[in-house]
Amino acid sequence: MMNTEKHSKVLLSIIVPVYNAAMFLERCVDSLLAQGLHSGEYEIILVNDGSTDSSLAICSNYCSRFPDIIKVFSHENKGVAYTRNKGMEKAVGEYVCFVDADDYLIPGGFRYLADNHLDVSLDILSFSSITLDEKTKRNFIENNRVEGKVYYEMCGLELLRIARMSILIVNNWFKRSFLCMHHLSFTPGLVIAEDVLFCLHVYLKNPKIRKVSSCLYRYDMHTGSAIHRRDKKFIRKAIESYLILIREFSQQTQICKCSDPRLFQGLRCLLESQFIPFMSRVLSSDYSISEFCRMKKQLQNMNVLPLRNTGKMGTILRFIFSTPYLIRIYEWGYQCFFHSFHIAKTK
Repeated sequence: MMNTEKHSKVLLSIIVPVYNAAMFLERCVDSLLAQGLHSGEYEIILVNDGSTDSSLAICSNYCSRFPDIIKVFSHENKGVAYTRNKGMEKAVGEYVCFVDADDYLIPGGFRYLADNHLDVSLDILSFSSITLDEKTKRNFIENNRVEGKVYYEMCGLELLRIARMSILIVNNWFKRSFLCMHHLSFTPGLVIAEDVLFCLHVYLKNPKIRKVSSCLYRYDMHTGSAIHRRDKKFIRKAIESYLILIREFSQQTQICKCSDPRLFQGLRCLLESQFIPFMSRVLSSDYSISEFCRMKKQLQNMNVLPLRNTGKMGTILRFIFSTPYLIRIYEWGYQCFFHSFHIAKTK
């Protein structure tokens, strides 16, 4: 249950799930303390998800130094979805936002948002980010410019109708009362794409959203990031997570197929956009022909296949699904390509 106490002075609760992030955690927390918000105006909630490195000790040290700002909670390892939900239960701010422990923000960004773009009528205040992979970092020159303009101000359903939805939760301030009223939380058990599923559920409740061009967040896509993990056990869990996401998208498209054709088309487009990261995991797996055929049958039963995308990627995916007996060859080829590409990007 989300905390429903009233704390009028707390504008923002910043929730940071922490799992074996000792290498990056100080950079993250220091950047949050440098957002220009006043003590009592915000809180930083560090939720340790059973880390086995020194992450908890680092969290505790920050809590002792900034007891009026930083709260620390800890539990055994249960995954990022469960951990974010725990953070929301403890939050008391008018708005909540989520920051990953290996990422950071440029100084003063949240102060700028609060003073220039926050409105009591907003359910979500969204901003921009930069993704820093290993290659980008070598040539990246930091720009601490916080100023921006309003890209758009629309409601969630209208954005879904034009197939536009934030898939990164870290780029948003969410009004806590809106999340609480609609009982919105992260789906436990998902190891990847939990943020996409959360945003889908939020947008379907039709929040009022303002998007600002200010590029405040730095998404550090280092070699240890979940997006790069290709060990077979994790990959199988990732595939199951994507199947849950795809099933939810499919169910929502069927609900509105007759009543709201534009929403149906937008959701269908967003659904198919998830097939690129989904099939990346499938081709990184050790699925047998029979396993792939069973998965194909699942997708057919969900009314997902055949894909409607007429672009190049859609053509490739349709060909793969039409020739399931070649899946082991496709896996081998993709894994050779992925390994070579990953090495090239880190050189």
